Amino acid sequence: MNYNDTRKLRHNAVRKFRYFYINGKLHKTIRLNRSKDEIVAWCYSEHQRRLYQWSHIQKYASRGFTMGQVSKMVHRTDRMISNYFNWGLMKPPEMTYSLQTGVDGYRIFSEEDIYKLLDVISGMHRGRPRSDGMIVCAPTATKQEIYAQIKHDLVLYAKNDKGEFIPLYAAEDW
Repeated sequence: MNYNDTRKLRHNAVRKFRYFYINGKLHKTIRLNRSKDEIVAWCYSEHQRRLYQWSHIQKYASRGFTMGQVSKMVHRTDRMISNYFNWGLMKPPEMTYSLQTGVDGYRIFSEEDIYKLLDVISGMHRGRPRSDGMIVCAPTATKQEIYAQIKHDLVLYAKNDKGEFIPLYAAEDW
């Protein structure tokens, strides 16, 4: 492995945990030192810097996702997701702010927030109300697809006779 390959690995590690949740609190990576096994992160809810072990974060932290990433996962626009917050269907996730100026930044979704959003979307009716009261929701991703995207698992699709792609799932071999 040459220098550029190791550099890309380090860069991807920082990018993967740029925003992360640990103990239910949103953090932003400020500095990562893999050789000392430490990461310095800003805790947004407590407004202070924290020092963690990098190995601990890799094991127990969950990634934070931006509105754009979540909108691609659930097949909705950013505007539509914002409307769900404005309509009171869902509590908005924690918002970041600039560490220098304090100006509001992005909404960062945790894994739990994404699953709650998926529940809201799957319970919403599309179009005019039906006479029998059944709910017909717009096409969206399944929980298995969302889980695979969050955990970077592989999702295989098969094309049926109509030309539609159907997700296929296989159990992990141990």
